[in-house]
Amino acid sequence: MMQKDALGQDMFLIGPPGPFKRHLVQKYAQLAHREVEYISLSKDMTDGDLKQRREIRNGTAFYTDQACVRAAIHGRILVLDGIEKAERNVLPIINNLLENREMALEDGRFLVHPKRFDLLVASQSESELAKWKLVRTSEKFIVIGLGLPVPKYEGHPLDPPLRSRFQARNINIPTFLTQITELVKIAPNVPQKTLEKLISVGIVLRAEATTAQSSNTATVAIPEFPTTLVPVARILNKAPGVNPRSLLDSVYPHALMETLEKEQISVIEATYQRFDFGSEVSGKKTASGSAWAYDSNFRIANIKIVKGKKLDAIVDLIPSSMKKSNASPISITVKRGTKKLSAPLFFVQTDYHASLTANLVLVHSISDICIIGPKGVGKSALLRAMIDSLGYSTEYIPVYKDMSARDLLQRRSTNLKGDTIWEDSALVKAAIEGSCAVLDGIEVLGEGVLASVSSLIGEREVALPDGRILIGRERYSFLRKSLSEQEIANRNVVRVHDSFRIVALARPTLQLGGQRGNWLSPEIMNLFVFVPMRTLSYAEEKEVIQAICPSIGEKILDELLAFANTLRGLQDESLKSLAGALSTRQLLRCVRRLTLFPEDSLHEVILKAQLWQFLPSLTREALERLLKENNILKKEEDEVAFKELTYSVHVENGVDVLRIGNVAHPVSKDSNKLLIPDIVFYDNPKQTAVLQEMLKDYILGEHLLLVGNQGVGKNKLVDKLLQLLQLPREYIQLHRDTTIHSLTSTPSIVNGVIVYEDSPLVRAAREGYILVVDEADKAPTHVTSVLKSLVEDGEMVLSDGRRLMYRDNDSSENAIFVHKNFRMFVLANRPGFPFLGNDFYGEIGDVFAAHCVGNPDKISELYLLKKYAPSVDEDILIKLIDSFNDLRRLVDEGLINYPYSTRELVSVVKHLQSFPREGLSRALQNVFDFDSYDTDVKELIITTLSKNGLHIGMESDFKVDLGSEKNLPEPELLEVWSRSAQKGGAMMWECASEALRYQMLGGWNLSFTDQSASDGDVKRNSGLQRIDARSSIFTEQVYAFKVPCNGEVLDVCRTSSTGKGDPFYVLTTNPIALHCVDELHRKVQIVDLYEFFPLQKSLPNLKMIELIPGVLVLHNADENVLLWLNMNEKKAYSMNLDFTDRKRSSALATAISRTGELFFFQPNGQQLVFIDYLKSQKTSIVLPTLIRRVLDGGALVPNGWLIQGMDSSTNLLQDYALTRSDKKWSLELLQVKCTKHPLHEIEAIYPTRFDHFDYPSASYPVSMKTPIFSHGSFVKAQPAGIAEEMLLHQNASIMSLYHWPRQPLKAEKIVGNRFSNLNDGFVYLEQSKQMVTVIPKDDGTQEGVMEIINPRMGTVRSVKVPVSIPAYATTERPLSDAPMKKRAVLSMIELHDGNLLTVDLTGMVRVWQTQAQSILKEMADWKRLVGSLEVSSLKILYSGGPDEEKNALENDAAGNQNGDGNGEGSGEGNGSGEGSGNGSGKGDGQGEGSGGSGGASGSGGEGGMSGGSGEPSASGREDGTVDLSTFNLRTANDVPREVTEAQKEMHEMAMRKRLEQLKMTEKEMKSFSQYRQNIVRETRELRAIIEATEAKNKERVWLRNQSTGDVDDTKLVEGVTGERAIYKRRGDDDSTFQQKPKKMYVTFDLSASMTRFNGLDSRLDRSLECALLIMEAFKSFEHKFQYRISAHSGDTANIDFVTEKKYPKDEKDMFGVLGKMNGHARFCLSGDNTVAAVEQVVDSIVAEEADDYFALILSDANVTQYNIRPEVIARALKKNDKVNAYIIFIGSIKDQAESLTKAMPGNAFTCLNTKDLPKILKTIFVNSMLK
Repeated sequence: MMQKDALGQDMFLIGPPGPFKRHLVQKYAQLAHREVEYISLSKDMTDGDLKQRREIRNGTAFYTDQACVRAAIHGRILVLDGIEKAERNVLPIINNLLENREMALEDGRFLVHPKRFDLLVASQSESELAKWKLVRTSEKFIVIGLGLPVPKYEGHPLDPPLRSRFQARNINIPTFLTQITELVKIAPNVPQKTLEKLISVGIVLRAEATTAQSSNTATVAIPEFPTTLVPVARILNKAPGVNPRSLLDSVYPHALMETLEKEQISVIEATYQRFDFGSEVSGKKTASGSAWAYDSNFRIANIKIVKGKKLDAIVDLIPSSMKKSNASPISITVKRGTKKLSAPLFFVQTDYHASLTANLVLVHSISDICIIGPKGVGKSALLRAMIDSLGYSTEYIPVYKDMSARDLLQRRSTNLKGDTIWEDSALVKAAIEGSCAVLDGIEVLGEGVLASVSSLIGEREVALPDGRILIGRERYSFLRKSLSEQEIANRNVVRVHDSFRIVALARPTLQLGGQRGNWLSPEIMNLFVFVPMRTLSYAEEKEVIQAICPSIGEKILDELLAFANTLRGLQDESLKSLAGALSTRQLLRCVRRLTLFPEDSLHEVILKAQLWQFLPSLTREALERLLKENNILKKEEDEVAFKELTYSVHVENGVDVLRIGNVAHPVSKDSNKLLIPDIVFYDNPKQTAVLQEMLKDYILGEHLLLVGNQGVGKNKLVDKLLQLLQLPREYIQLHRDTTIHSLTSTPSIVNGVIVYEDSPLVRAAREGYILVVDEADKAPTHVTSVLKSLVEDGEMVLSDGRRLMYRDNDSSENAIFVHKNFRMFVLANRPGFPFLGNDFYGEIGDVFAAHCVGNPDKISELYLLKKYAPSVDEDILIKLIDSFNDLRRLVDEGLINYPYSTRELVSVVKHLQSFPREGLSRALQNVFDFDSYDTDVKELIITTLSKNGLHIGMESDFKVDLGSEKNLPEPELLEVWSRSAQKGGAMMWECASEALRYQMLGGWNLSFTDQSASDGDVKRNSGLQRIDARSSIFTEQVYAFKVPCNGEVLDVCRTSSTGKGDPFYVLTTNPIALHCVDELHRKVQIVDLYEFFPLQKSLPNLKMIELIPGVLVLHNADENVLLWLNMNEKKAYSMNLDFTDRKRSSALATAISRTGELFFFQPNGQQLVFIDYLKSQKTSIVLPTLIRRVLDGGALVPNGWLIQGMDSSTNLLQDYALTRSDKKWSLELLQVKCTKHPLHEIEAIYPTRFDHFDYPSASYPVSMKTPIFSHGSFVKAQPAGIAEEMLLHQNASIMSLYHWPRQPLKAEKIVGNRFSNLNDGFVYLEQSKQMVTVIPKDDGTQEGVMEIINPRMGTVRSVKVPVSIPAYATTERPLSDAPMKKRAVLSMIELHDGNLLTVDLTGMVRVWQTQAQSILKEMADWKRLVGSLEVSSLKILYSGGPDEEKNALENDAAGNQNGDGNGEGSGEGNGSGEGSGNGSGKGDGQGEGSGGSGGASGSGGEGGMSGGSGEPSASGREDGTVDLSTFNLRTANDVPREVTEAQKEMHEMAMRKRLEQLKMTEKEMKSFSQYRQNIVRETRELRAIIEATEAKNKERVWLRNQSTGDVDDTKLVEGVTGERAIYKRRGDDDSTFQQKPKKMYVTFDLSASMTRFNGLDSRLDRSLECALLIMEAFKSFEHKFQYRISAHSGDTANIDFVTEKKYPKDEKDMFGVLGKMNGHARFCLSGDNTVAAVEQVVDSIVAEEADDYFALILSDANVTQYNIRPEVIARALKKNDKVNAYIIFIGSIKDQAESLTKAMPGNAFTCLNTKDLPKILKTIFVNSMLK
C-alpha cells in the first residue's frame, strides 16, 4: 500500500466479507498520518452524494463539497467501501478523477491535475486561475476501493474501465497462527486449546464452502462461516463456563436457515462433532423442528448498578445446573441505560427464557445483537424484558424494504426559514444519547443497506450526510489528548455514547415473490452476534399461558397445545405451514377469548385463527381431519338461535349498552358525532353473527382484521359496529403506491418550507378514534408492517421524526401519546389470485384478531335481498342466490377468476325492484357483460345460470319449444273379457298351497355416505348439481341432474314421504349401490352394496320395490334371493325364495299396490310365492297353468289378481283370475274374445279409475307391450253405465279392452340401433289421470318420443325426450343376448305435484311437467322472468317536473307503460279473463283467469298470460291446449337463416382445413376430442393456477433516483434545491434471487395392471387424461415450467414420451403421445418398477439447475402384490431434499390407495378422479413455496 501510495496509484482491496479490509486501510492511514474520507456505497448512492450536494441558506442555493471533492482538494485518502453495491451508472462519474485527477463540479469549478495546475500557475497567477474556477487536486490524493469478489458474492461486477484504473490486492482471512495470536491476546482467560478448536471449525467450514463453489467439484455447498471469532473469544473471556457450542450458533446460526437441506446441516454438524462441539450437550428440538436450542449454561442471578460509574451495571451469572443457594456467581460488567432498572412487566420467564436472557446479556456486554426466530415466538417481548432490566430507553426504527442507507442515518428537511437542514434519524439519536436502537425485521432490507452502517456497528464510527462524524470512545479519547471538547465539536466530531446498542429482530428466512430466500449473507453474519430463538415447547407454552390466563381450563388448554404441537411436528408441508398461524402469540389470543367467552368452541377458535375459509381445499380437508383425530369436534349449530340472533341498544343500570346475543358492551358517549358512520344496514343472521364475533374481540381489546373477497360487506360490518357503539372513525385507503411516509404523514411545500400534515392514522391515535384501514393488502407488506410496531409495541416513528407511543418513556417533545381508546380495524382481500394483493395476514396478521368474512349463507342472503327487493318473487331470489353460490364454487375450484359477491347480487335485485318488466336477463347482463368476451368463462356462466333456471341474453335466443298436441283417434275394441255369472259354469281350480312363517338372515349394518353427483365422482362431498332446463328455451322439462354412478341404472322407485318433496331410490351397478336422493333432489346418500353383490360376470337382474315406508326389497331374479333393506334401522337382511326349480330365474310381479304384499313367480313355471310382510308369512302356490305374468287384479276381481298364463296343450295365451278366500286359493279361467289381434300381453292394470270424455263409466288404464299400432289401452265396464268398482264381479260378467290406434310406424331394423332390445317405458299419472309412454326412435339416435295421453280430453302430446345407455353396452355382447332387452328405455315415477320423473340407464334424471294448465302458468312466469329484449319501442319522454318524472318511474315499476299506448299486443285471436290487463293472442280459453295475454311486444299488464287460467268450471275441460304463438319471444340476436347456414358452412370448412393441416383423420380427431372434452374444466383450472403465479411474479416495483417519472415525496428537499434525480417510476424488481424455470417431471404407471383393471375404474383412461391435462395446461408456460412426461412398467423403469424443449406442438403430436402411452400399457410385460422409477426421476431432475423441482409419480397402488413396502417408496421420494417428490395413486382395489397415502403423509395423494388432479397440483405448488 505504501508502494502504490508512493506511485500515486489507486488501490482496490478485494476479499471476503468482514472488517479486515477496512481495518487495514485505517491502520495504514494511522501509520502514514493521513486523513481519510469514507464513503459506504449502496444502490441508493447518487452523484450528489459523491461530488456536490445543493443546499439552501437564507433563500440562496449553493453547493457543498462531498467526500470525493474534499479528499481530492485536501489530499486525503478516499475510501470507497462496497463498490459492488453501487449502481452501474454512478461510479463512472469519478472515472476521470481516478485516471486524470480531473473533475468538473456542479458549481462551475474544475479540479485540475496537480502537475497541470502547477504549470498553469507558472504562466498565470493564482488569482487568474481562481477566476477561471480552476482548483488544484492534491498530489497526496489517493483512492482505495474495498469490495467483494463478484460473482462469488452478490453484487455488480467491476466495470472494465473502472477496474483498469485500480491496482488490486487480495486481502484474505488471516492464517491460523495470526488468528490464534490475536485471540490469545483478546481472551487470556480462555484455554488456548479451546480457541484452537474454534478457529479450526471456522477454517474447515470456510474451506468446504469455498470448495463447493468450484463447478467441477461434486460436494455439498454450505453457507460461508464468518471471518472472525473475536466475539466468541471475548464472551468466553468474560464467562469461561459458557457452552462454546451455543456461541458457535450465535455467530453461525445455520440451524435457523430453513433454506438449508439436511445434507448441508449434516456436514456442519459433523464438523462440530469432529472438534467436540456437538456431543457434550445434545441439541433440543421443538415439535416444529425450527431451531436447535443449545443452552449457554448460565442464568442471571442479579443485576445491580456499579457505584461510581454512571452507566455500568454488574450482572451476576450462575451456572444453570446449580441451585442459587450453592452457586458461585460469575460477575460481568455491562452497559446500562439512563433509566432506572426495573423488573419486566407482563413477562413470564420460563427456564428457556432465563437462558435466552443470559445469552442476551452476555452478547450485550461485547457487541450488538440480532435476535433471530420464527414469527410469533416472543422476540419483541424478550427484548423488552432485557431493556427494562437494564434501564434502557428505546429508539424504535421502522425497517422497510425501500429504506435506503441514508434513511438509517439522517433525513433531509427544511427549517422555518426554508433553509435545508439534516435531521438525525432514530439510529443516530440513539448513538448520541446512549439508547437502544431496535431494528425490527431487518430481513426485508435491501442488499447493502445494513452494510452501509457496518462501520457504526463494528467500530462505532460513521460519517453523516450533514458532514458530522460519529466516533467511538477509544478514538474520541485519543483526540482528547491533543484537542479540547470544543475543538473537537468545531470539527463536527460527535462521540458515540458508550451505552449505545443496536438490537435487530429478524426471521430466519425472507419471503420474496412467492419464494423463500436466505437473507443471512456472509456480510451480514459478520455484523451481528445472533441469539437464536425457537418455538416454545409444550410445557413452556403451557407455563406462559397459564401465568397470563390463569382462569383457562386445564383440559381445553391441553387440547389446544397438543393440537398446536402436532401441527408443528407434521411432515406434510401443507399442514406444517399452518403452524405459523398458531404461534405463541396466537395461542394467547385464543386462550383469552376462550376464558372470557367459554361458550365459544375450540374448534371454531382454531379455524378462525387459520383463516380456514381461504385455505386450499385439500389443506382445508386435511385440517378438518386432523382436528377430528385430535378429538376437537365441531360444535353443533343451533339453527333456531342463529336465525333469531339480533342486536339492540338499550339501557342497563343507567348506561346505554349494545347487546348482540349474549355479548354486551357499553355505548360510547360524548364522542365526535361527525365521524360516527350512519349507514343503511339490513339485518341478516350471518352478518349479525359476524358483528357478534367482532364485538367479542373489541371487548378483549384487540385490533381487528377483516379478510374476505370484494363485496361481502366488510366496510358495512365495520361501519355498523361503530354506529352501534357510537365510535368515531378515521378512514384511510391503501394502494400499491402507498409509502411509509404517506401512511404516517403527508409532506408538502408551503412558501419553500416542508410542512407535514398528520395522516388519519396520527389523528386517530391522538384523539382515540377508530382507524379503518381499507384495502390493506394492496399496499406493499413492508409498508403495512410498520403497523405491527404500533399494535404490538405501542410505538411508531413517523416520517417527520415524531413518535407515537403508549406511555411516557421520555420527555421528548416529539412524542405523540396514543389514546387508550385507539383501535385499528383493518380490511383486506383474501390472499391469492385474482386479487394479486400482498399477503397482509401472512406478514403481520397474527398481531390482529382476524375474521373471515364470506358471502352470507343462503338464509341470510335471502333476508338481505328481500329487504332490497321486497316486490321480487322469492323464487327468483332463491334462484339468484343458488346461481351465485355455484359461481363462487367455480371460483374456489379455479375455473373462473372473479369472485362474484353479494354486492353484485344486490345490484341485480335492486334493478329488478325498480324495473320489474324489463326482465331478469337485462339485470344479469349488467353484471356478466364483463365476461362476454371470454368464451370459456361465458360458457361456464351461461351453464351455471341455466342450471338454476336463470336466463341471460349473452347471445342466447329465448323461445318456446313445447311438444306437439293432437286429438286421439276413436278407441277401438281389442278384447272382451267375461266371467260366468253362475259359479258352476266357470272353469275353476283349487290351487295347492302351503303357508309358513319365514325367517330372515343377517342384520348387517348399512353404510350411508353423503356424495355428490356433480361430476360422476363418488368421492366428492357436495350437493347434487341440478340443472334447470328452462334457461333460454321453455320446454316441458323442468330440471335435470346426474346420479353419481359408474355403471348403469337397474331400477328406480319412489319412497313414501310425509313432506312436500319426492325422495326416491336409484339402484346402480359398478359396483352395486343404492342412491337415496333427498326430497328436494339436492343431495344424495349412497349405500354400498358391493359385499351383498360381489363382482358379477354379467349384468345382475335386480328389481327394487318399497314394501312399506322405510323398507326396500331387492329381488335378485337369477339367484332367487331377496335382500331386505331397512332404511330406518340401517340394517340389511336376506331371504331365499323357496322355488322348487332353483335354477330357473324368478320375476317380481309389478304394479302390486297393496301394502306389504309381494308376488314372485317363475316365467313359464307353475309355482307362485306370495309374501305377506305384515304377517311375516310366505305362501307357496302351485297353479295348473304355465305362468307368463301376474298382475294386480284388484280393479277387476274382488281380492284377486289377474294371471296371464299359457295353455300347455295349445300354447295359447289365456287370462285367469286368482282369488283368495280364507286360506284357499282359486284360479278361474276368463273367457276372452279378440277382435282383430291375438290375445295381448298386459304389463299392468292400474287400479285408479278415470272417466273418458266419451264414456262416462269407470275406466282403468292398462299397460300393454304396446304394439306399434297403438297409443295406449284401457279397460272399461260393458255395457256402459255400470259404474261399480269391480268390473268382473259375479253380476257384471263383461269387461272390454280398448286401445287408441296410431298410424302404422316403420319397423325397420337399423344396424347398430342400441335401443332395439329395450322395452318402451310406461307410467300412469294418478293426479292428472294421464298415461305416459316413452318410445325410442328406430333410427338408433339418442332421442325418443314421450307420448302424454289425456283420456279425459282425448288428446295426445308428443314430446322429444333424450334417451341414452352406457357406451359399453354395444360392445359387451351381441345385441340379441344383451340383458337390457328385459328393461325399459326409461324408468318413470310420478311426483307429488303431478310432475313426471324419468331416469335413463346412465343415471340422468329429468323432471317433466305434463299438465297443460301448469305449463301455461309456468310459461307466463317464464316470459315475465325473461322480459323483452325488443328495443324498438323505447322512447325518450321529457317530463315537465319532478312530480311527472316520479309518476313515470312509478308507472314503469308497476308495469303500466310497457308496450305502445294501452298495452295492446299484436297477434291473431283473442283472450279473455278477469284482470287488469288486456291484449290478444291466438286461441281461446275459458275460466276465471287473472287477465288476458298479449303478443310478444306490448303485453297487457301483469295479468294472467292465458285465457282460462283459473279453476276448471263444471261444464268445461280442466286442461286447455298450449297456445305457443302467445309466447313467442323476439330477440335482438335474430339473424337470417342464410347467415346461420353460412356460419355453419364456414365452421365445417375451417375444421376440414385444420384436419388437413394436422394430417389427422376425422376418427382420430374425434377420439382426441373426447379425451380433451373430459378435461376442459380441469385444464382451465390448472392454467388459472399457473397464471396466478405468473401474474404475481410480474408485479413491478418503484425505482427511485430517476430523472423522470412521479415526484418522490422523500426527495422534496432535493427538488427545492434543484437536483434532477428526484423522481420515481415503476420498473422490474432487481431481485437478488435468480428466477429460473421450475421443473416438473411426471412419470406414469403403464404397467399391465393399468390395462387389466381399466374396465373396473378406468385407471388407464384417467392416466391418459392426466397426461393430456399436463400438456394442455402447460402450453405457452414452458418458459416458466419445464416438464417431462415419462412412464414405468414391468419392462422398464423409465421410458420418455415428452422431454424438455421437445414439447408437442399441436393436436396430432398430443394424440401421438397418448397413442404411444396406450400402446405401451397394452403390450408391456407384468411387473412393477415403481421404486426404481422414483429413484430415477429424482436423480435425473436435478441434473440441471432450476428454480424448483417437482417429481410426480402416478401409480395404480398395485404394489403390495410385489412386496413393495410403503416405507421403501417414501425413502425413494425423499432421496433428495431439493426435489418435491410426490406419488399420486390413481387406481385402487378396495382401500389400497388410502392405506398407502396414510403411510406416506405429505408425499402421497389419492386421485380417483381426474378432476381432483388440479387441486392436488395446487396443493403441491403451495407446499413447495412454504418449504
